[in-house]
Amino acid sequence: WGSETYADDIVTDAFDDADYAITPSGYTAATSVDLTDTQREQIIGKGVAYINAAIYSLHELYSALSQCSDYLAQGTAYAYDYPYKAVHYWDEGWAFYAGSAQEVGSTSTSDLAYELAEKRCTDFGTCGAAGSSSDSADRPSLVNRNLLYLYNLGLEQLVAGSCMAATSTKNLIVSQMTI
Repeated sequence: WGSETYADDIVTDAFDDADYAITPSGYTAATSVDLTDTQREQIIGKGVAYINAAIYSLHELYSALSQCSDYLAQGTAYAYDYPYKAVHYWDEGWAFYAGSAQEVGSTSTSDLAYELAEKRCTDFGTCGAAGSSSDSADRPSLVNRNLLYLYNLGLEQLVAGSCMAATSTKNLIVSQMTI
Protein backbone atom coordinates (compact mmCIF):
# COMPACT_ATOMS: atom_id res chain seq x y z
CA TRP A 1 0.00 0.00 0.00
CA GLY A 2 2.95 2.36 0.47
CA SER A 3 1.35 4.02 3.47
CA GLU A 4 2.12 3.99 7.19
CA THR A 5 -1.64 4.04 7.79
CA TYR A 6 -2.44 1.28 5.31
CA ALA A 7 -4.78 -0.60 7.67
CA ASP A 8 -6.90 2.48 8.23
CA ASP A 9 -6.66 3.42 4.55
CA ILE A 10 -8.04 0.04 3.46
CA VAL A 11 -11.11 0.26 5.69
CA THR A 12 -11.68 3.99 5.18
CA ASP A 13 -11.59 3.62 1.41
CA ALA A 14 -14.18 0.85 1.63
CA PHE A 15 -16.43 3.08 3.77
CA ASP A 16 -15.94 6.05 1.42
CA ASP A 17 -16.88 4.00 -1.66
CA ALA A 18 -13.49 4.90 -3.12
CA ASP A 19 -11.92 2.96 -5.96
CA TYR A 20 -8.99 0.84 -4.93
CA ALA A 21 -5.87 1.88 -6.81
CA ILE A 22 -3.05 -0.59 -6.41
CA THR A 23 0.42 -0.19 -7.91
CA PRO A 24 2.09 -3.62 -7.80
CA SER A 25 5.83 -3.72 -7.26
CA GLY A 26 7.69 -3.14 -10.50
CA TYR A 27 4.81 -1.29 -12.19
CA THR A 28 4.47 2.44 -12.69
CA ALA A 29 0.72 2.69 -13.34
CA ALA A 30 -1.93 1.98 -10.76
CA THR A 31 -4.60 -0.60 -11.37
CA SER A 32 -8.00 0.71 -10.31
CA VAL A 33 -10.68 -1.67 -9.11
CA ASP A 34 -14.41 -0.98 -8.66
CA LEU A 35 -15.79 -2.97 -5.74
CA THR A 36 -19.29 -4.26 -5.16
CA ASP A 37 -21.14 -3.52 -1.92
CA THR A 38 -20.55 -7.12 -0.82
CA GLN A 39 -16.82 -6.78 -1.42
CA ARG A 40 -16.74 -3.52 0.54
CA GLU A 41 -18.65 -5.16 3.38
CA GLN A 42 -16.08 -7.96 3.50
CA ILE A 43 -13.15 -5.52 3.42
CA ILE A 44 -14.62 -3.45 6.25
CA GLY A 45 -15.49 -6.40 8.49
CA LYS A 46 -12.32 -8.37 7.93
CA GLY A 47 -10.09 -5.32 7.72
CA VAL A 48 -11.23 -4.14 11.15
CA ALA A 49 -11.13 -7.59 12.74
CA TYR A 50 -8.00 -9.04 11.20
CA ILE A 51 -5.80 -6.08 10.29
CA ASN A 52 -6.64 -3.08 12.48
CA ALA A 53 -7.36 -4.97 15.71
CA ALA A 54 -4.21 -7.06 15.33
CA ILE A 55 -2.10 -3.95 14.78
CA TYR A 56 -3.73 -2.29 17.79
CA SER A 57 -2.92 -5.41 19.79
CA LEU A 58 0.75 -4.84 18.99
CA HIS A 59 0.42 -1.15 19.88
CA GLU A 60 -0.67 -2.22 23.36
CA LEU A 61 2.39 -4.45 23.70
CA TYR A 62 4.67 -1.57 22.72
CA SER A 63 2.91 0.62 25.31
CA ALA A 64 3.56 -2.01 27.97
CA LEU A 65 7.23 -2.18 27.01
CA SER A 66 7.48 1.61 27.11
CA GLN A 67 6.07 1.60 30.64
CA CYS A 68 8.59 -1.06 31.61
CA SER A 69 11.60 0.81 30.23
CA ASP A 70 10.40 4.12 31.70
CA TYR A 71 10.10 2.45 35.08
CA LEU A 72 13.62 1.07 34.89
CA ALA A 73 15.00 4.44 33.77
CA GLN A 74 13.06 6.52 36.31
CA GLY A 75 11.93 4.02 38.92
CA THR A 76 10.76 6.49 41.53
CA ALA A 77 8.61 8.40 39.04
CA TYR A 78 6.69 5.26 38.11
CA ALA A 79 6.89 3.31 41.36
CA TYR A 80 3.26 4.05 42.24
CA ASP A 81 1.80 2.32 39.18
CA TYR A 82 4.39 -0.21 38.03
CA PRO A 83 3.78 -2.95 36.98
CA TYR A 84 0.02 -2.33 36.90
CA LYS A 85 -0.05 -0.08 33.83
CA ALA A 86 2.37 -2.27 31.90
CA VAL A 87 0.38 -5.39 32.75
CA HIS A 88 -2.85 -3.60 31.83
CA TYR A 89 -1.49 -2.65 28.40
CA TRP A 90 -0.13 -6.16 27.79
CA ASP A 91 -3.47 -7.67 28.79
CA GLU A 92 -5.27 -5.34 26.40
CA GLY A 93 -2.92 -6.59 23.71
CA TRP A 94 -4.29 -10.09 24.22
CA ALA A 95 -7.86 -8.75 24.29
CA PHE A 96 -7.41 -7.08 20.90
CA TYR A 97 -6.02 -10.32 19.50
CA ALA A 98 -8.49 -12.77 21.05
CA GLY A 99 -11.58 -10.59 21.48
CA SER A 100 -13.70 -9.83 24.50
CA ALA A 101 -15.92 -12.89 24.11
CA GLN A 102 -13.05 -15.38 24.28
CA GLU A 103 -13.56 -17.72 27.24
CA VAL A 104 -11.04 -19.86 29.08
CA GLY A 105 -10.72 -23.18 27.26
CA SER A 106 -12.88 -21.99 24.37
CA THR A 107 -11.83 -22.53 20.80
CA SER A 108 -14.33 -20.40 18.93
CA THR A 109 -16.22 -17.52 20.51
CA SER A 110 -14.78 -14.34 19.05
CA ASP A 111 -14.42 -12.46 15.79
CA LEU A 112 -10.82 -11.26 15.84
CA ALA A 113 -7.52 -12.80 14.77
CA TYR A 114 -7.81 -15.64 17.32
CA GLU A 115 -10.96 -16.78 15.58
CA LEU A 116 -9.31 -16.53 12.16
CA ALA A 117 -6.52 -18.86 13.29
CA GLU A 118 -9.15 -21.28 14.58
CA LYS A 119 -11.14 -21.19 11.36
CA ARG A 120 -8.09 -21.70 9.17
CA CYS A 121 -6.28 -24.39 11.18
CA THR A 122 -8.52 -27.02 9.60
CA ASP A 123 -7.71 -25.64 6.12
CA PHE A 124 -3.95 -25.58 6.64
CA GLY A 125 -3.49 -28.50 9.03
CA THR A 126 -2.28 -26.34 11.92
CA CYS A 127 -4.73 -27.49 14.60
CA GLY A 128 -3.61 -29.18 17.78
CA ALA A 129 -0.57 -29.11 20.04
CA ALA A 130 1.74 -30.30 17.26
CA GLY A 131 0.17 -28.03 14.62
CA SER A 132 -0.21 -30.93 12.23
CA SER A 133 -3.92 -31.72 12.36
CA SER A 134 -6.80 -30.71 10.10
CA ASP A 135 -9.37 -32.02 12.59
CA SER A 136 -11.45 -29.27 14.20
CA ALA A 137 -11.69 -31.44 17.32
CA ASP A 138 -7.97 -30.80 17.84
CA ARG A 139 -8.43 -27.08 18.40
CA PRO A 140 -7.11 -24.69 19.54
CA SER A 141 -4.69 -24.06 16.74
CA LEU A 142 -0.96 -24.26 17.35
CA VAL A 143 -0.56 -20.53 16.69
CA ASN A 144 -3.15 -19.67 19.35
CA ARG A 145 -1.57 -22.07 21.83
CA ASN A 146 1.80 -20.46 21.18
CA LEU A 147 0.41 -16.94 21.47
CA LEU A 148 -1.39 -17.64 24.73
CA TYR A 149 1.85 -19.04 26.16
CA LEU A 150 3.85 -16.04 24.91
CA TYR A 151 1.37 -13.45 26.19
CA ASN A 152 1.42 -15.09 29.63
CA LEU A 153 5.22 -15.27 29.56
CA GLY A 154 5.37 -11.56 28.70
CA LEU A 155 3.12 -10.76 31.65
CA GLU A 156 5.47 -12.59 34.00
CA GLN A 157 8.45 -10.78 32.52
CA LEU A 158 6.81 -7.38 32.93
CA VAL A 159 5.89 -8.08 36.54
CA ALA A 160 9.54 -9.02 37.15
CA GLY A 161 10.73 -5.83 35.41
CA SER A 162 12.53 -7.88 32.74
CA CYS A 163 11.99 -5.45 29.87
CA MET A 164 14.56 -6.99 27.53
CA ALA A 165 13.04 -10.44 27.97
CA ALA A 166 9.54 -9.02 27.41
CA THR A 167 10.79 -7.31 24.25
CA SER A 168 12.11 -10.64 22.97
CA THR A 169 8.74 -12.21 23.78
CA LYS A 170 6.98 -9.40 21.89
CA ASN A 171 9.16 -10.20 18.87
CA LEU A 172 8.08 -13.85 19.06
CA ILE A 173 4.43 -12.72 19.32
CA VAL A 174 4.83 -10.63 16.16
CA SER A 175 6.27 -13.67 14.38
CA GLN A 176 3.38 -15.85 15.46
CA MET A 177 0.78 -13.23 14.51
CA THR A 178 2.16 -13.01 10.99
CA ILE A 179 1.94 -16.73 10.27
